[in-house]
Amino acid sequence: MPPLYGLEDYGSCLVPADGTYCLLRVDLFAQPTNELIGLIHEYSKNTIKHYNHTYLQRGVCVTTTCQSHIKNNSIQTTEGLTKVLEGCLNETIFSDYGLEANLTELYYCERKGQHIEIDMGDWIVLGIFVVIVLVNCIGTLYDIIITRMLYENAYYQLIFNGLVVVQVFFVISGFLLVYNLETYAEKNHVGWMLAPKIWIMRWWRLTPAYALVLAFMTTWLRHLGSGPLWRMFVSDSVVGDCRQYWWAHLLYINNYIAGGRYCALHTWHIATDTQLFCVGLLVYFTTRHGGRYVVMGLLIVLGVVLPAAHVWMWDLDGLVLVTPDIKFVSKICIALAWFIIPSIGALFYSGSMFYGDGQRLPLGVRMAFAGLQRLVIGVLVAFGVLGLTMRFNTILRNFFESRAWVVPSRLSYSVYLLHLFIIYTYIGIKTQMGHASTFNMTIVHFGVMVLTFMVALPFCLLVEAPLMRLVKSGGGAPPREELEQTKF
Repeated sequence: MPPLYGLEDYGSCLVPADGTYCLLRVDLFAQPTNELIGLIHEYSKNTIKHYNHTYLQRGVCVTTTCQSHIKNNSIQTTEGLTKVLEGCLNETIFSDYGLEANLTELYYCERKGQHIEIDMGDWIVLGIFVVIVLVNCIGTLYDIIITRMLYENAYYQLIFNGLVVVQVFFVISGFLLVYNLETYAEKNHVGWMLAPKIWIMRWWRLTPAYALVLAFMTTWLRHLGSGPLWRMFVSDSVVGDCRQYWWAHLLYINNYIAGGRYCALHTWHIATDTQLFCVGLLVYFTTRHGGRYVVMGLLIVLGVVLPAAHVWMWDLDGLVLVTPDIKFVSKICIALAWFIIPSIGALFYSGSMFYGDGQRLPLGVRMAFAGLQRLVIGVLVAFGVLGLTMRFNTILRNFFESRAWVVPSRLSYSVYLLHLFIIYTYIGIKTQMGHASTFNMTIVHFGVMVLTFMVALPFCLLVEAPLMRLVKSGGGAPPREELEQTKF
């Protein structure tokens, strides 16, 4: 079968003055008696395990590969370019595989000398970043001159621990919300008037850094690189969606916007966690004097029924949640603790049933899986957290409480916001096809991780830490001592 993807040399193609490089899609077809097209259609039917080989995506150097087809057509117009590419690719694919090709989509073409213009929005965002750097430089010089015993505070200029990106930690987020509210309530009156303050503190904790990241994605990200895939994976998709749907991210409803699926895709977790945070606040204050068991029961029922109903309405498959191993020790708890590890592993592996050959699983099975998996994993993780808190396992507790985690944990929110930048850039600047192997993927994974932490460190020091200190010193907030101990 023809390879699904192909990229011709992008750099050498744009060296000549008339160099033109196009990214496109062609659909394959042939006579019904053609054995290869029959094999391709049969192989592509299994959409769960196999790629669709009935169409190909190619990056083509028009001025080199299709030189013989340019004679009677002008590649300066879309119509002429389409004729040249269709004839060229049809001839090549037919000679190699005996198949015909129909050019169904011309994504875009890059020409010698093309570049993206810098607009007013780019300059405004650049000015904001320059101001941030200058303010940090001036503040640092001021501290050197004025502040005594700086070492006592410098360590805490790093950001607070951000939310992690794994779904299972919604449970931990709920634990922290209730724990902090109960701790605060020991010395202060807790009532409905506190709810807006808590929400404002949380919004201010997450939004400034998030807004700067979005501003960069809507402006300067498109200027960071070039390549045959740059417009497809960065300029037209990420930047385009961010320019249209940035407001949904700042309101934390982006997980409900179907159109903006490319802009900061990973931040669905922030939106979801923020919405659950609001639900948690509402439940906490509503049930403070009673009725918690009833409300908890209703929430559990809703948590099971709604995902199942979603699967039923849209005929979806159940989702696989990747969860970390969390262990638990007392005579009864030892057995339960060691049961948690294989249980979570079994739940994770159970998702493999959706990848089997043959017919899809019955709708009832898919609904049950979607409705129960989050509840079961949440209960197991909650039990694991309680076990670690109650020191059922000293070895694991000491490991998780190690001081080695302090700096990575403080950087976690910035890493979470920035890591997709590195991935977008890595994919967008590729000019050749790569070899997919476990070793190569491991190298890419660790490379992205290290580079993200390197970028996250100055981002934290220049943006996160100063803004968090501003929150603590702002008017209307609880006293500093309480804020130091209570992080909503």
